[in-house]
Amino acid sequence: MNVTIITVCFNAYGDLKKTLDSVLAQSYDSFEYLVIDGGSKDGTLELLKQYEALFIANGKPFGYISEKDKGTYDAMNKGIRMATGRWILFMNSGDTFHDNKVVEDIFKETYPDHVGRSE
Repeated sequence: MNVTIITVCFNAYGDLKKTLDSVLAQSYDSFEYLVIDGGSKDGTLELLKQYEALFIANGKPFGYISEKDKGTYDAMNKGIRMATGRWILFMNSGDTFHDNKVVEDIFKETYPDHVGRSE
């Protein structure tokens, strides 16, 4: 895996869907996506379960945890410990990529052998 994309969130159901859609749509496929949720009570966990199936169906590694944490930096550190990528990219809940080729455009120069395929 070249890249791990991490989103940390808490009660972010409305914003998180935009981010999940944007990550799922990326053309580059040598990445994993991790969502670290602080134990939300607004339907975020159910949303993550729905998207887990979508990521799996598209052959894109996806993982999440939903548990109480000590805040943003604690959640970020949990994500870092779970990451398997050579690079880590943090995306806030509600953030989106400019287009569906952003990650590919960044890494095609560095890892040309990995554009369009998984490791």
